[in-house]
Amino acid sequence: MIEELYDTDIVINFFKKKEPIFSYVDKQIKQSRQYMSVISLAELRTGWTEEQLKDYLPFVETFFEILPVSSDIALQAGFLRRQCLEKNYLGNPLTDQLIAATAIVKNLQLLTLNTKDFPHESVKLNKSFI
Repeated sequence: MIEELYDTDIVINFFKKKEPIFSYVDKQIKQSRQYMSVISLAELRTGWTEEQLKDYLPFVETFFEILPVSSDIALQAGFLRRQCLEKNYLGNPLTDQLIAATAIVKNLQLLTLNTKDFPHESVKLNKSFI
């Protein structure tokens, strides 16, 4: 089984029960623990009401291992960001670089709908929904 890091958009669509994402994630979480960057957790919290926080956070903490930003991840994110800037690709925020770096450092496939946010060849993308 391929280990995956879930981007924020996938978790949002899961909670909205959007198909085919809902069925895919539901199947995956029943088979094994999944991964999420602490950056995605912060992005999710930004959009959650207090009621949603009470409903969703226990689920996230149960089924996802929340990966912190280590120095290795921070350095990799800085390298990725520099590459974007050198190519004049300014539409990619540091938060996306941190998520991409987490996937690279932890050797995880990144599950996202926003593949344009992760233009680096070193990021293994799951393109199942594209």
